[in-house]
Amino acid sequence: MKVSMQSAHHTYDESQSLGTMDAREVMSRFDTIDWHHQAKRANELNKTAPTFAIQRGASLIWVSVAGFPPHIEFVSSYSVPGRIKRLFGLLSSDGIIEKHRTDFTPQQARQAIEAFASNDIHTLDILFNT
Repeated sequence: MKVSMQSAHHTYDESQSLGTMDAREVMSRFDTIDWHHQAKRANELNKTAPTFAIQRGASLIWVSVAGFPPHIEFVSSYSVPGRIKRLFGLLSSDGIIEKHRTDFTPQQARQAIEAFASNDIHTLDILFNT
């Protein structure tokens, strides 16, 4: 999986590639980030929302921290190739299914990253359909 990080000091079109990682490495890296500090710096610098992203083929998840420490939350988006239904399910076509959340707790953001990294689609569906 390709992993990247957009820190508080980056501009909107910048990010740092963290390389290719397995699920264990992804979680280890995610857990080293001081999200409270990133949120504080983002508010001070007013540049970008610190974001952690993982891409596996055409599938992608990202989580961005928001708020003022100690009260932070995460905005997240998850996209995966799949069948998109139209006209009340009568028609469908291949496309990208996108799901969004604007109210993840830090624990839920970690859980979403872990579920994506371990390809746990069931947990992702629960988290993004709540």
